[in-house]
Amino acid sequence: MSVDRQPFGLAEQACSPASTLLASAKRHSWRDDFDGQRLDCRWVAPRRLCEACISLEARPGWLTLAGNRHTLLDEAPSVFLGTRLRHHQVAVRSRLYFQPQQKDEEAGLAVRLNERGHFTLGIRRAGEGDLLTVVVSVADQGKSTEWASVPLLAAPDIQSGEGVELRILSDTYHFALSYAARPGNWVSLARIPAYVVSPERNGGFTGALVGMYATSNGAVKEAASFAATPAYFQYFCYDGL
Repeated sequence: MSVDRQPFGLAEQACSPASTLLASAKRHSWRDDFDGQRLDCRWVAPRRLCEACISLEARPGWLTLAGNRHTLLDEAPSVFLGTRLRHHQVAVRSRLYFQPQQKDEEAGLAVRLNERGHFTLGIRRAGEGDLLTVVVSVADQGKSTEWASVPLLAAPDIQSGEGVELRILSDTYHFALSYAARPGNWVSLARIPAYVVSPERNGGFTGALVGMYATSNGAVKEAASFAATPAYFQYFCYDGL
């Protein structure tokens, strides 16, 4: 099989009790509206969960992530909350409200195998002015490359605090990434080969996670400090096809 037709590895669900695990394995879809008092047991974080970075109370009905200086390339704990990617054909959507105040602050959706292999679809402040961009970055064999970057023009949904929708679609061999500044007005940005998150190419044995991330991209120097701007996620929808 050629490398560009290599599918990604699937992960096993980790959840308790056992009866919940068996029931979840049969369902193809689930949605989290972040309206509870605790995170759903399907959410996990690499290595350890930074509880100070994650809140369900800061903006009720939304998940709040406060990024730190680390990125998904770092072995040090970055701010990422994911769920197991358990279907080769999957549709993932989320709505993000994020108005970064500092240059290079970023937040969005990510598919993560490990530090060597992952990709992101997020909103980033491109400079000192008011320009926000929707950016796609891909890490393959430990090297990160920016695949796409487009200006995010002001839209009613952004100004009203409702945010931008982000979407990742997989057909087994590729991931299609898009965003919508207005409901239903999807703009395609990139098509990522699935081998980026394949253990055969980038190592690992636990399979990939898909979820949400936030980072200052190194702008915050102190290890215990957070980015100036929190990211708010209104919902997360996973549809295994």
